[in-house]
Amino acid sequence: MKTAIGAMAFTREKGETLSLETGCSADHTIGDNDGYYMYLEATGVAQGARHVLETATPFPAEVPVCVELWYNMEGTEMGSLYVDIKNSTDVTSTLVASGQQGFDWHNFTIAVPPQQSEVWVTINGYRGVGPRSDICIDDIIIYIC
Repeated sequence: MKTAIGAMAFTREKGETLSLETGCSADHTIGDNDGYYMYLEATGVAQGARHVLETATPFPAEVPVCVELWYNMEGTEMGSLYVDIKNSTDVTSTLVASGQQGFDWHNFTIAVPPQQSEVWVTINGYRGVGPRSDICIDDIIIYIC
């Protein structure tokens, strides 16, 4: 996956996020300070700023695509997380979660039916109203299902 041109990047981290009272305290896979995850750092970033990860290459036309990820959205000023599916003519946005979701990791899965053209998958995190809106994502799997 890569960062889209003109968008902010998710940050690779392990352990707690740098901000107090927001973000995750460990990765989802291992659950300790040795595992890595990606996160949106909300401190020093404008409200609504978009952080993006997108597939480096498209998936072929006429095959179903599945997207699975784990997310953690702890913080009283939390923003939103979306998964976008882009083909040659349309973008379909699916809300993963918005607002504070608590300290736990949550699973999100979506199956995208076959499209007429190649498919790009984009994960978009939007900063909330204040710095207590770090969004963590982990264990992202995108595959032909």
